[in-house]
Amino acid sequence: MHRRRACLGPGPVLLPGLRQRPSGVHGGRSGELLAWTDRPGKGLYGLVKLDGAASAVLHRLLCSPAEAVIGSRFRARFAGERRGHILDIEGFAPEDKP
Repeated sequence: MHRRRACLGPGPVLLPGLRQRPSGVHGGRSGELLAWTDRPGKGLYGLVKLDGAASAVLHRLLCSPAEAVIGSRFRARFAGERRGHILDIEGFAPEDKP
């Protein structure tokens, strides 16, 4: 059985094997913090449900524990140089934090 995979990124969702780009399918760069944890020596990690996504992404949070409030809005912060990898996202910061 052949399965198709979809990766939700900051732009359109591309499904391998399709001959043309689907229209009107976009994922947001920001979303709601659903849960978080502190990994001693490694920082904070959280589940962020991006706008338009069906599930959450687990990634590093760029904030203090006091700023990691469940239900608050977080925005992806991207690396200066991108390689087409999940690590192109440095982490998620609160929307109200520059």
